[in-house]
Amino acid sequence: MCDDSDRFHGGMLLAIGLLSWSSVVSWLAGAVVAEDHPSAPDAQTGLLLHLDGDAGDASGAENHGRIQGPVTWEEGRFGKSLRLDGRGGVVIDGSGATHVGDRSWTVECWFRPLKEQLPNAVLVASGWGYERMWYLQIGEGGRLVASFSGGHFSGAVRSEDVSATLFDGAWHHAAAVLDRQRGGEVRLYLDGKRLAAQTPACCPPILFDEERMGIVIGNIAPWYLGKDGYRGEIDEVRISACVRPAYTLAADSPPPPASLWSQRVAPALDPALSGSPLTLQPQTTRIALPALHPARGNFQAAEELQRWLRKGSGTTGGFEIVNEAAMESSQGQVILALGRTGWTDPAELDRLSPDGFIVRRQANVICIAGSTSSGTYHGAMRFLDDICGVRFYLPTDLFTSSPNGAAEIPTALDLRSDPFVRSGMISGLADVPGDGGWWRRNAAVRRRGGTHQHNMFTLFDPARYAATYPEIYPFLDGRRHIPADHLDQAWQPCLSADRLVEVAEDSAVRYFRRQPSAAYVACSVQDGHAVCQCEVCSGVYAKHQTGGLSRAQAETHGFSELYYAFIRRLALRLQEQAPGKQLVALVYGPARIPPQEKMPPNVVLFTNFHIAELDADRILETDPATGLSPLDYVLRRCNSFGNHDWYQGNGFLIPRIYSGYWSRFLRHLAERVETAYMYAEAYPNWGLDGPKLYILMRLWWDPRQDVGLLLRQFCHDMFGPAAEPMREYFTALEQLWVTLDNVKGPERKLFVWSRQFTADDDDLAVVRRCRELLRQAADRAATDPQKQRIALFAKTFDVPATLYEFTAAARVPRQDVQAFLQRVEQHVLTDPLTFYGAGPTNDDLRKRIQAACDTATAGGKRIVDD
Repeated sequence: MCDDSDRFHGGMLLAIGLLSWSSVVSWLAGAVVAEDHPSAPDAQTGLLLHLDGDAGDASGAENHGRIQGPVTWEEGRFGKSLRLDGRGGVVIDGSGATHVGDRSWTVECWFRPLKEQLPNAVLVASGWGYERMWYLQIGEGGRLVASFSGGHFSGAVRSEDVSATLFDGAWHHAAAVLDRQRGGEVRLYLDGKRLAAQTPACCPPILFDEERMGIVIGNIAPWYLGKDGYRGEIDEVRISACVRPAYTLAADSPPPPASLWSQRVAPALDPALSGSPLTLQPQTTRIALPALHPARGNFQAAEELQRWLRKGSGTTGGFEIVNEAAMESSQGQVILALGRTGWTDPAELDRLSPDGFIVRRQANVICIAGSTSSGTYHGAMRFLDDICGVRFYLPTDLFTSSPNGAAEIPTALDLRSDPFVRSGMISGLADVPGDGGWWRRNAAVRRRGGTHQHNMFTLFDPARYAATYPEIYPFLDGRRHIPADHLDQAWQPCLSADRLVEVAEDSAVRYFRRQPSAAYVACSVQDGHAVCQCEVCSGVYAKHQTGGLSRAQAETHGFSELYYAFIRRLALRLQEQAPGKQLVALVYGPARIPPQEKMPPNVVLFTNFHIAELDADRILETDPATGLSPLDYVLRRCNSFGNHDWYQGNGFLIPRIYSGYWSRFLRHLAERVETAYMYAEAYPNWGLDGPKLYILMRLWWDPRQDVGLLLRQFCHDMFGPAAEPMREYFTALEQLWVTLDNVKGPERKLFVWSRQFTADDDDLAVVRRCRELLRQAADRAATDPQKQRIALFAKTFDVPATLYEFTAAARVPRQDVQAFLQRVEQHVLTDPLTFYGAGPTNDDLRKRIQAACDTATAGGKRIVDD
């Protein structure tokens, strides 16, 4: 076997037989410059694939590839290489380390292509999504091509015909460079020599809100793998977030010509349309997308605005969507400018949170823009809500308010909005046919990071750390316990291990490198009470076994002490290693005793207060022993606070509305902290709880919202002349929950039907009053949509109302039970808007309702024949 030097010179001799001497001299000069050894990673390396028999990433950024399609491994430029036949390739999901953004960029690889090459064979590509991408390819006519695109504007360098060099049977080195120090100039190199561009090329920032870009080797995008790809060998693929020294130009090099995108100026405002309201007419209103920062949220916002403005105006045309770069003038037009267009101030947008936005009128231009495209989308939804009256209360168009008539923009419109809940997540939102993306429209899924809970396995991944740091794992049952997978919740790390903080720091820094847009990393306890029993940890537990505490209680106090001391040390390190990022600590399970001292400002204390039991659990009630409420005790110990609530519909067959509790809780928070983190498990019973999730999303954004006004608005929009009985109906349902669960008890539990339907005479009177209110509303409803909405709530409420009656009755006629189950089968199980789980796959819901009916009739003992 030849060493690298022999292979290199062998390739040179082969080239001499195929090239003219001038080509050989040029190629030899370049080959001296190109690195003639395997690359080594450094801080700027985002991807490094040696391709020595696998697609593992040697950069340290863990962007490991997946082989897709047929490939073989051959002797390569260094070690092994990847050989492709046009059908296979490598897919890399990517991470923050592969996100170009506004950074300089260098893409390099060694390759040996077959002469029988399809046109435009791509070596390496990345990006996608609204033309944001880059690629290095062998183009038509034997040209080497490097292209970078930030969306509307792009820059590509195409060489002259270099096929004599490319297909000489030797290995060659290609590099594509994006140089931010030179205005985003794009350059292309072959074997270390710069190839002249036919025309100067440059590229604006390539931005993705999620700050990650996927990569594929062998084709233009992963979904094209399988045909028409690159044929030949490829080795040593390296991507760097810089201009590598070999490709840096001299300081006195002539500057590139100014780019088109840098010269772009937004069309002037139309002063003639200032000073009076603007009516949004189909032919004179245009929706402008940004030229420099195209992203999914901007396009979704444009589509939503166009759809609902057309519907309100009773037209199928107009409200044209255009790119700002295509606009020559705005005179006589109303422009809804989305995202970072030329009419916005980038510095102002940068000061917003990722979900925040501005909605501002400037003469004839209304800017709707966020710091990210997600923020722009939220701004568009607020514009539809506040200005156009389009509100998405429940899934499907049936529960969307869409007033007829052209919307009018007031003279003064200047809104800057950041959500109080900076990271908010509603889980369990099952797909409802035709829901239109309710969760997105209402900002219900906007978590600014990964999980906040039970992630010790991920943080201390045994595959990475167990061999080197076995001491960080606990002693359980007399031996070291190394968890096998993430399903193992019966362990916690050894919090007294000397190097635990060091390992946690390494893991957190790795995480933020891969997820730069994440606001936090969680260091949250597992969902179990098994804790380390080593000698040191046990000694800490033992010192708390005084004052009447049991061994289990002492263990909880001791573990909590160790846990928050560990969190404190880790947080202080991350202030230096990950500035601006936060560390989540879960006040839960064996760590449920909050820290005694205030935590560093980058720590988020995440609790599990049950808002449904706000009064029963005395969450806001002052404790005489501490002078603080349970919530305030935690708030005194952190700058940032989060809470996980079980806002369940699934598991309940009774209305579970507590918007007033949420309002009290969030207002209390807003008086004490600037922002909060929230997570709520929903699994909604839409037909029982109505607008409770819509109201909650508005409260998460702004706790000052009046829940009574929001409910009144919902009823007015959805029920017209039947608004008042429906408002009374939902108000009564909320009071029923508060009374049964917090005042009288017992606490209503998931799936515990014996508790859910216990009610006294006063409670039954409320249930019967609710039935009567639904009948009144049905009589007053004026339109088919209003009647359909009331019918949904009536047939859903029939389930708990009937089960309340069955539970309270001494005897239940068999025919009543049969009629009830028949109504459930025909009207409830078939409609996914009734209960969570209703629809085509409704066996679980059917079984739950049957089980609840059996419990309500004491297992059938109280069922009688007439």
